[in-house]
This record gives sequence, structure tokens and C-alpha cells, in this order.
Amino acid sequence: MVLALPLSYFALSHVFATVRFHVDRDSVTASGDRIFYAWTWTFAGRFGPRIRVEGISRLRLRDGVVADHRDYFDVLGSLLGALPRIQAAHMAFSRMIG
Repeated sequence: MVLALPLSYFALSHVFATVRFHVDRDSVTASGDRIFYAWTWTFAGRFGPRIRVEGISRLRLRDGVVADHRDYFDVLGSLLGALPRIQAAHMAFSRMIG
């Protein structure tokens, strides 16, 4: 079987080769044909802070196979929490624009 992967996948795989990352499964809940999966993704590059992103995945099954998959997470909030100087600048800018 040959997988046709977009070029961006290979670019990201190079980036992740220099990054330590880990995904923790926080909880899984199933109801009917839906599965909700809470997770925490922690990663750190060779330089810079450790960043923690919390999220939820929603999966919908059809005939026992995943028919729909959505992820919900707040990357900006996670980045701002890990980078206090950027967080302060973001908050000042937000106050300026109202």
C-alpha cells in the first residue's frame, strides 16, 4: 500500500523530529454513535518554553468506522500562557482596540 502524503506532512515531520511532544488521554466518553476524547498535548522545542495545549476530539461513527472527526482547542491561549511577554503585549493590544 502506498500512501500519498502532501509535501506539508514531510515539512512538519522534520519540525517534529526536533521537538519533544507527548499526548495524554485525559478522558473518553461514548454516547450512541459519538465519542468525545479529551486530551492534552505537551511539546517543547530545543529552545523555548514547554507548551501545553488542552483539547477535545469529537468522533462520529458510521457502521463502526469513524465517519467524522473534529478537534477543538485553543492554540492562542496556550501559546500566550507559555510566553508571558507576548501575552502582555496581546492583552495591551486587546485593550486598545476595545
